[in-house]
Amino acid sequence: MSIYLKKFNLEDLDKECEFFTTHEGEHGYTNPYYCGSKEEFMNNSVKQILDSEKGINLKPGYVPGTYFLLWEDDHIVGCFNVRHYLNSFLEQGAGHIGYYILPQYRRRGFAKLGLSLALKEIVKLDDFDKERGEVYLSCAKDNIGSLKTMLANNGYIHHEDDKE
Repeated sequence: MSIYLKKFNLEDLDKECEFFTTHEGEHGYTNPYYCGSKEEFMNNSVKQILDSEKGINLKPGYVPGTYFLLWEDDHIVGCFNVRHYLNSFLEQGAGHIGYYILPQYRRRGFAKLGLSLALKEIVKLDDFDKERGEVYLSCAKDNIGSLKTMLANNGYIHHEDDKE
């Protein structure tokens, strides 16, 4: 069994399309490409994903982000949306790395391993603030699994409010 993180790419497009168009997300992770048809994904979403990585056509307040897919052998088990750097919105508690693991793969260590791999990828990005060296993560207060995953990757609780 081989588990690895791989950047969104055009070579694996059929499997990536299936993953993004059929899994809504939950616990604070929202998949913006959910419920789109394969045609819509191929014609619009692929360009949006690739543009976001380059910082092209971003909504106000957004920063460039790269999607990494977590694979077990030849199938996708989850995804990690890695934002390249912090902005004032992210500093106030929004996630810097958003991730989603398919329900059938939870409680098997995929999130912990995937987050560890995603953290290694983020520090390689040219625009990552290496001087500051911080990566912000957030989770809903009732998502204990996500909190444990973050703490297992040397996270600490920076702040807490009614929801996060």
